[in-house]
Amino acid sequence: MLIVTEWNLEGGGAELEWTVNVWPENIGEQLEALTGDWLDGASYHHSSEYKSAGQVVAIECVSTDVFAKALDQSVIIEAAYRLNVTMMRRAKTIYAKHHNQSFASDVLRCISLLTREEQGVSVQMNRTSSTPRLYGSA
Repeated sequence: MLIVTEWNLEGGGAELEWTVNVWPENIGEQLEALTGDWLDGASYHHSSEYKSAGQVVAIECVSTDVFAKALDQSVIIEAAYRLNVTMMRRAKTIYAKHHNQSFASDVLRCISLLTREEQGVSVQMNRTSSTPRLYGSA
């Protein structure tokens, strides 16, 4: 779950705070092992409980740049993915009626393709099928 909060500053400007909830298991140790200046703008703490997942960890980022750098960390992406998959498998959520499996599959496939291209693997879509063909080695 992603929450974006806009804070109005005294000088008239605004600041966005990005919060993403992730699976709690072993995340503290993994986050402590991360390095980089961006960590000065990020913090984490145990947060609310979900009926289908229990207590989660909230990672808060004080700016869009810090949040973008947080999303570059595979440990954060994997923990967010695990929380979402666990919640979808264990119970219906208030968003279940809006879930579109085909759309979700397309989004995940596109993310996978973009990741492959960033790793230097040539990706080519077959025009008669939605199944991608990968060329090269990762």
